[in-house]
Amino acid sequence: MDSSLINTVVSALATAKEHPAAYVAAGAASIASLGLAASKLFGSQDGSFVPNFGHTIPEEFFHSASVDKNHHKAIKEQQQVYLFPDQSSPNPPIVVVGGKGYSLIRMANYGINVPQGFVLSTKFFDPWFHTLRATAEWEHFVTASAESAASAADNLKEKAEHILSLTNEQRDVVQRALKVSGAADSLFFAVRSSSPEEDLEGASFAGGYETVLGVTKERMGDAIVRAFASCLDARVVSYKRAHGFDVQKPSIAIVVQRQVACDAAGVGFSVNPINNSMDEVIVNCNYGLGETVVAGLASPDQFVLDKISGEIISKQCGTKEVSIWLDKDNGGTNEKPNSEDQRQLFSASDDMLRTILQQVKLIESLYSSPIDIEFGVEDGKLYILQARPVTTHLALPP
Repeated sequence: MDSSLINTVVSALATAKEHPAAYVAAGAASIASLGLAASKLFGSQDGSFVPNFGHTIPEEFFHSASVDKNHHKAIKEQQQVYLFPDQSSPNPPIVVVGGKGYSLIRMANYGINVPQGFVLSTKFFDPWFHTLRATAEWEHFVTASAESAASAADNLKEKAEHILSLTNEQRDVVQRALKVSGAADSLFFAVRSSSPEEDLEGASFAGGYETVLGVTKERMGDAIVRAFASCLDARVVSYKRAHGFDVQKPSIAIVVQRQVACDAAGVGFSVNPINNSMDEVIVNCNYGLGETVVAGLASPDQFVLDKISGEIISKQCGTKEVSIWLDKDNGGTNEKPNSEDQRQLFSASDDMLRTILQQVKLIESLYSSPIDIEFGVEDGKLYILQARPVTTHLALPP
């Protein structure tokens, strides 16, 4: 691997996406922005894509997916679906797969343990926007005054949720992608919106975009509609209007990946947001899925680790009031209170914390910037669910 090429690519400016609940858990609620600047990240000089790093995807990948390479080629030729991992092709531009999608593709192709899946590109959703533009709700939406913008957006979002469904062609694309992807044998999926604008410099959409967890194949279409419609959410539209984005040209991609049935999950920061130490890693963790940590629904355990020595500097047991779990029988998720015993024990072992530390250091090296990650642990195995460069820390002098 050419380290000089990596350093050139990842030296692009990255800016943060708002992640307030996690920072509250870390004790630094005043630091509001985390994420990656989609318009400036890792692109070539012409703003397109950059080469992948790593080896050619092995033949075994296609065999394990129980499909041949012709299916894989057909998926790619449509430019509607991008698989991850797929080291045989360059990483697609962020304007096509959105900020979340790009991050997952990039990490997966680098060899980081990301749950396998695919991204439905912005092109995939062209027919839905065409349908919406023919409605009265769209006309009201694009002509709405600042005072009526929120209600117009809500009406259009509701209209989208009621009239949109996968076309036969779209359904075929999704089914083919499910067969080709490494998640083909999964029973449940995470369906996540991935906006090309969500991680632009200075843009923090603060949770307006939708994630649907525990999705079955039978409910996949409904989950995709729900995630798609979130790009019309009043909070998203209001933010766009306030910051000069063109609300008349919404765009969205959707991530579909294997649902990790987390025993524990949380977030990690490669820089301590409390004291700005670049040599310390902060980890916040709770039982179950990571939504309780990200959304601030519970007070998680907090760990501070020395990035150099690997020593665990401190451990603080959170109250961990509730946790959210994958419903392995019916799909979806269930929230339940943690037992008294669970609340008094730590949700992450020392060995797992050191594994998280190593992944944080690896991803920070890949991005050449302080980063935060979302992670999940299933049956003792660590999965990286998202990563974003952090630029709100105080940069050290040269």
